[in-house]
Parts: sequence; C-alpha cells; structure tokens
Amino acid sequence: MKAPRKRKKLDAPLHAADVLDAVFSALGVGPEHARLIQLWKNWSMVMGPELTPMALPLGARRDLLLVGAPDSMALQEIHLLGAEILERANAFMECPFFTAVNASLCFGKTGPGGEDASKIAIKKNHVTS
Repeated sequence: MKAPRKRKKLDAPLHAADVLDAVFSALGVGPEHARLIQLWKNWSMVMGPELTPMALPLGARRDLLLVGAPDSMALQEIHLLGAEILERANAFMECPFFTAVNASLCFGKTGPGGEDASKIAIKKNHVTS
C-alpha cells in the first residue's frame, strides 16, 4: 500500500485568477476563451431586453459569433441588426474577437451550456400574467 502524498503548504493564499490561468493553460485554452464563457453567462445583459429573446447564443467558430433565432421573423431581425450584435459582443470581449455574426434557426440546436436553444426561446418569450 502506498503512503499518502504530502501536500506542500503555501505561504499565502493564491488568487483565483492565477489558478484559473494555470488551469486554462494546462487545458490549452487561452484567456480569451475564459472571457467567451463570461459572454455566454452574461448574454442577456450584453444584448439587452430587446435583443435577448430573438438572438440566442449558440457558440463561436473561429471569428464567427453563432446566433440562433426562434423563428424566421427573428432571423430577419438578427440579419438586420447583425452589426449591433457584433458591436455589443466585441465590446464585452474588450477586443475585436468576432468579425461576423452567423445567424440560423435554432430548432434542435443546443446553446453553449448544452441546453436546447428552442426551449430557451420559448421560456424567454413566455409572458406570465
């Protein structure tokens, strides 16, 4: 039976950002991807109440922002407001991370968190009285 490993004691606590940087670098993920995760978590705040129900985050592919629309009317609006969506996302990223918005209908697609994007759209569009 192996003897348990002794942990090295640290002189002072580590800052969480330093630990996350080490984890991301070990996974081969840069700090810009950590910021991308924050974009998904704060999507409704970044897009605002007028864009959130119609522009659902689906992910990113290279320099493209992938956005889903719950219906064809919202898809047309996303195409017309693509520059504004791009500007808001890049402002949150604090750099020109995306160069274009790629919009599509979101039926059957999943968002960055793995949830069904069409169900998110229904929840966001549902008004309770």
